[in-house]
Amino acid sequence: MKAVFKQVNFNKEVQTKFGSTMYAFNVKYTIPNGEDRFGSFLCKDKNKPPFEAGQEYDILEDPKEYNGKTYYNVKPYKQASQSGYSKQRKVEQTKYAGFAVSYVKDLLCKGVIICQTEEEMMEVWKGRSKEIFDHMVALDKSNES
Repeated sequence: MKAVFKQVNFNKEVQTKFGSTMYAFNVKYTIPNGEDRFGSFLCKDKNKPPFEAGQEYDILEDPKEYNGKTYYNVKPYKQASQSGYSKQRKVEQTKYAGFAVSYVKDLLCKGVIICQTEEEMMEVWKGRSKEIFDHMVALDKSNES
């Protein structure tokens, strides 16, 4: 969600359970419906907090109740990094691309595919490589279900 930060104030140093020092900040910000909210966040560098007063940010909120009042732990919204599965899938598709272009090159070199000009050979190489790659990706997707 988008939020405009009105105040960003250093609160205190905090020792984490792992022994490192973090810095707690209190914030006041306005959400899109005009509501002002109060929250806090931790950061590693006291001089470089992720939020500045007067700026708009995409944030994630984690509401907490304390003495009948809701406070929010806020953090910058970052695009989710790829899951292990997504990364592995990209690696596999990179392998498919390498396999496809190499296989078509082998067919061209062995004379299985005959071309009259270098331009024709490049077009055949690109086209057939893409066909093989697309086919391998489609096979991969059919195995997902």
